[in-house]
Amino acid sequence: MKIIKFFIILVTPLIVGIACCIIILKVCNINVGSVTNLLLSKIPFVNQFVETTTNTGLYAISQLDKKELVTSAYNVDFLVSFYQSGKKTIILYPYEVEAGVNLEHIEQAKEDSLTIITLPNAKITKANMDDKKESNVIRNQVEVDYNNCIIPLKIALERRAKDLAISAGILKDATDNAEKYLSELFPKEYFRFQKEGVPQDTLKILKAPHLPVLFTYQDENFTDGKLSCQKDTIYNRDDLKFEDTRFGYLDNLYSTFQDLDNEILKSETLGLRIIDPLNPKGNRIYAKASNLYKDILICYPNGNIYYMEEENPSAEEHLQKTAPDMLYWAMTASDSGEKPDSRYMEWIKEYKATLTNMQSGRYKEASVHLHNMASIHSPMPASWEETLMGSYVKVKSDKVYHPTKGNDYVDLLLKAIYLFDNKKYNEMDDNFQTNLLALSDEEWPFIKENRNKLIQFFYKQESTSQALRTEYKQRLIESAENYDHSIALTLKGQDYCDYLHGVLLHNDNEYNYYLTGAIHPNIRIIGHEENLKDDEFNGFDNICKLMKEAKVLKDNEPQLVLAYIRKSSFFTKDHDLLIFEKNHCTICSNITGKWQKKYTYTTTYDHIASNTINKSFTIGSYDYKGQAVSRIIQEIKDGIKGYRKNEKAEDLSKKFSEEMSSIIYQYCIR
Repeated sequence: MKIIKFFIILVTPLIVGIACCIIILKVCNINVGSVTNLLLSKIPFVNQFVETTTNTGLYAISQLDKKELVTSAYNVDFLVSFYQSGKKTIILYPYEVEAGVNLEHIEQAKEDSLTIITLPNAKITKANMDDKKESNVIRNQVEVDYNNCIIPLKIALERRAKDLAISAGILKDATDNAEKYLSELFPKEYFRFQKEGVPQDTLKILKAPHLPVLFTYQDENFTDGKLSCQKDTIYNRDDLKFEDTRFGYLDNLYSTFQDLDNEILKSETLGLRIIDPLNPKGNRIYAKASNLYKDILICYPNGNIYYMEEENPSAEEHLQKTAPDMLYWAMTASDSGEKPDSRYMEWIKEYKATLTNMQSGRYKEASVHLHNMASIHSPMPASWEETLMGSYVKVKSDKVYHPTKGNDYVDLLLKAIYLFDNKKYNEMDDNFQTNLLALSDEEWPFIKENRNKLIQFFYKQESTSQALRTEYKQRLIESAENYDHSIALTLKGQDYCDYLHGVLLHNDNEYNYYLTGAIHPNIRIIGHEENLKDDEFNGFDNICKLMKEAKVLKDNEPQLVLAYIRKSSFFTKDHDLLIFEKNHCTICSNITGKWQKKYTYTTTYDHIASNTINKSFTIGSYDYKGQAVSRIIQEIKDGIKGYRKNEKAEDLSKKFSEEMSSIIYQYCIR
């Protein structure tokens, strides 16, 4: 009993004291749990058992992580839409941003009997999707790839949410709230709070040179480097630049947002639209989601449109770094309300006039506008596209090769245009030909589409070395899987036969054995091995003898001869020859002349019928079966029909020059 009384006497005052403290804290509107955690966190070992985060309405204390005192919050909802082929997927992304001070960075100093406590500046402690709301799919009609489309977008939205929170004053509120909260815990007679002397984090503002566009951003939100102006401002290709991305002014292509929305909605390309959450009637962002956001438009109600374009072809690096940066950068842009520089708009006017004259072939007029452009920005250096325009116009009007000396690949195209325009075929040496054909198919689709035509063209030139001509011949023969009658006509003798043999093999590999002879070098005889060694055919020499007797053997012209055996009746078989020449086809039916009458018929391909569906072909009054033969006859017929027999080197030169000029024109567009 004595022990029990002792504990009652000992514990009762303690309980009464704690109760009084709780009542006082409640009256003062101070969160009891937060104070408890704060006190416990100062006790060694005990602080390891305090909860990681204690929510206290506006305030929260993280004891075990960064010991952050969260004192301010900000919420923003982003509305994004994906468009494709008339359908939409609309998603609402709610973001929550919190800010507070790190209690570990608090500094204290004694000043007489007063303790001076210096609070560090508040920092963003959280910026992600609202855990309670998460994303809300309002409409789901378009399939959107999560890794390629959603992840870069969410990274950019998170960065932008931080900026909007800072712009709304979350850091200042967090610092003020933290000071107010902590000062209420400690008597003013003994403690005084003050703010850190270092300036609070703020957003940077960059004005696009001579354009009414402002960018409000944080350097830390970019993957590498920071946003910067070009030294020669608007007269460079890029008004602003970071990494491998270009930004500049674009013509007003659409009168209203509705027109642009309709254009993107109808497109088969998956497009993204982002509306400014603070000003839904303000600027809008449109991006090609299916192209990994490599092309972005920033559009304003006043009609101004700006483009962003990514130059780095690496898809993986783009997704990880540049795509989030570009989307974030686009969201940081705003209209300053100012008018663009009048000199800039005048320069743009002359620039457009130059492009128009270039496209219509009025190179003298283009020269005048180029001179005006130079006078506007003088003494500043010319932009890249202006330099390219000048070089191209000189090539076309003055008929001289004028390189830019700034891009080797473009200069190669300019040289090619000069040589093809002026028919300087003797200057197309091996080095020029090799460099032109070596251009990447991905970057230069013109080369991919015309490679065989170029090889065929160079194959005929006297300036081509024998070694390179041999290589070209082999490449043309190997291209037989896609039949081109112009290539077939380019090749001679054995090469023509090898080309046609390649076409047959592509359609059916049953004709994989052929005979050749030294006496008749332009003749190729193909067929099944057992047919060629048949007693009636009896090899190359006997077949040539039979052709000579039938008066169809031509020593000086290439002939591809298909030898085959056809069952003509229950008891007999006919030995037939089908002879392919450049412009004619000959059938020698029953060439050995046994049991039945011989039949020889020669005609042009136009008068031969071919049916690739039932694998048959008709020559004269005779019908035959054969999958590969019916197809090669059809391909030859189609090739002759689509081939212009009068196509000369001059025509090809004009075609190549026009296609390369189109590439140069695209390079000149800002």
